[in-house]
Amino acid sequence: DIWRSYILSRLLWETRHDIAFSSALVTQFQNPHPYMEDFKDEADVYQKCDLLLKTLAGWTSDNFRTVDTAYLEIISLLVEKKILKQPDLELASAWIEDLSRLNYSFPQIENRQTAFIPKQAPVF
Repeated sequence: DIWRSYILSRLLWETRHDIAFSSALVTQFQNPHPYMEDFKDEADVYQKCDLLLKTLAGWTSDNFRTVDTAYLEIISLLVEKKILKQPDLELASAWIEDLSRLNYSFPQIENRQTAFIPKQAPVF
């Protein structure tokens, strides 16, 4: 979920749309379970985050007209770089197909951004 917010935020830079965040609307109560498994499942969030951000910063929408095709390209690129896995691409494709079947009108890309290198702060 964290990475999807980075990916979709990057895509929204290419449109005339904005995104807003707010506090949680629900309270989550977790069942007792092996919390170390959660940590292992989320290790990539910490270990691959720099590569994810560099990849998103270096990507451009030059070959795309709408967000749907650009989104699938970004997901494919992230799979290629082993940041995401093939099932992520399959899920993204299914999501786009579902929205298309519902006649969702994907935003146009009209605010093209250039590639850049993200600034890095020292880690203490």
